[in-house]
Amino acid sequence: MNAEPAQSNSPSPPTDGPEAGAADLGTESAASARGAARGPLWLPYLGAGLVAALLGWAAGEWIYPAFPFEYEAVYPANYKTLGGYQKEAMDSRIQALARGAADRKRAAASFAWLGFVLAASLGWMGNRAASSTRSRIIGAVAGGAVGAATGAAVSWIAVPLFYRYQDPDSGLLVLFLTHAAIFGSVGAASGLALGLGMEDRSRLGPAILGGSLGALIGTMALEASNSLAFPLMRTFEPIASQGAARGLSYACVAVSTALASGLAAEWRQGGPTPRRPG
Repeated sequence: MNAEPAQSNSPSPPTDGPEAGAADLGTESAASARGAARGPLWLPYLGAGLVAALLGWAAGEWIYPAFPFEYEAVYPANYKTLGGYQKEAMDSRIQALARGAADRKRAAASFAWLGFVLAASLGWMGNRAASSTRSRIIGAVAGGAVGAATGAAVSWIAVPLFYRYQDPDSGLLVLFLTHAAIFGSVGAASGLALGLGMEDRSRLGPAILGGSLGALIGTMALEASNSLAFPLMRTFEPIASQGAARGLSYACVAVSTALASGLAAEWRQGGPTPRRPG
């Protein structure tokens, strides 16, 4: 009798046939569907910028009147003995110094808060596609602290320099340089927070650079918008005297910073940080 050939129970090796191609195509389609479900890449960062702008504006409207310039006025001991013209000249100088001192405190407090909420928002946003919450906490807390300290420190230094060098012939140059120093540093701190929130440290540099450039773009948009939208308001100051102009400044800087830093960091590796297993 002829023995029948033994049949092997071992699984056959995978082939690169039509079935495998269809499986790969299905996997790619599912990944594309998940990417589409996440929405546009820029949309979450736009939301983070708008939230930071609203929070900054809300607190700023409370901070600005908390430092009236009348409280900063310091009169010399012989003020009451001065004549009429001398007293008018002295009043003008005292009010200018008092306004500068008040604006220094207003800017330091307002932009410290803006730096905190913007950096904390981006720090928490940085890990939106990863599984670890630790990076979010580091980005939000550490980044928010750096943003607050940066906004306060640079404002405290830059505002007196503005009042020292500003004159009618300088136009917007001194104001732009003052805002660029303050908002650019806040933008860099916010980019740092975003980079810390991501688990990929190679994105840290692009996030910082994007935040700085975004803040500068927002500053240019702010100066142009203020001069066109509020021609009759006192907007040629480190911090505008009208609430609408202050709200515009928060919106321009926060949204531009969030978008630029987020897109720079995401495009560094072509998309969000992949989710870690477990």
